[in-house]
Amino acid sequence: NVILLLLSDGLSFSQRYVSSKELQLLFPKKDFAALRVTLYRLRKNGQVESMVRNGISYARLTGQGITRLNGSFFPNISHTPWDRRWRIFIVHKGHKNMSVKLKGLGLGMLRSSIYLSPFPIRIPLAKDSFFVLETSDIGKLSDKEIAKKAWNLSSLESRYYAWIEKAERVKSWPDLASLASEYMLLIRDDPRLPKQLLPRDWPAKTAFQMFRKLVRKHLVV
Repeated sequence: NVILLLLSDGLSFSQRYVSSKELQLLFPKKDFAALRVTLYRLRKNGQVESMVRNGISYARLTGQGITRLNGSFFPNISHTPWDRRWRIFIVHKGHKNMSVKLKGLGLGMLRSSIYLSPFPIRIPLAKDSFFVLETSDIGKLSDKEIAKKAWNLSSLESRYYAWIEKAERVKSWPDLASLASEYMLLIRDDPRLPKQLLPRDWPAKTAFQMFRKLVRKHLVV
């Protein structure tokens, strides 16, 4: 997944060609052999395609690669346009471990034992431990207030701004490399909610545009 992410272009997971030299800059020499094996396996599985130009090898994601990347970070969520309905999952008593699993699947927690998603979602768990209902109205809270509370968006927003502040001080690839793991964690923890549910001036787009710019500045040859 790390290789697939490096071949992508931010949260959009779009396609771009990346040279072998760029990828090698991301790994110590002792890992070059493993990198070649991984790229070979990804090409064989149809998730990466390659080309040679001026004696330099390039690789990029295929449609299958993008599908796998989305599935790795957001495996159960269907990111279709929001139909303005909430899917609410209420955990039955005696199934506390189910709450942990639902939260791990990317659902927001409205309160103890009550989780929700704005999208249709596949739950690969025992159906007798919770029940689901759909609604377009949840009490007196606005949709944005619900999202802010359920996904703790204030905390995620602060992390984005902290990352942006660090990124603004990056002067070389070693500095950027130290932020790579934080970048991946932000992607993993971002629920990618509909725009209608996000706070004004949500910093996710700015953060990923900055990451893309820094990668191109310090890596593109």
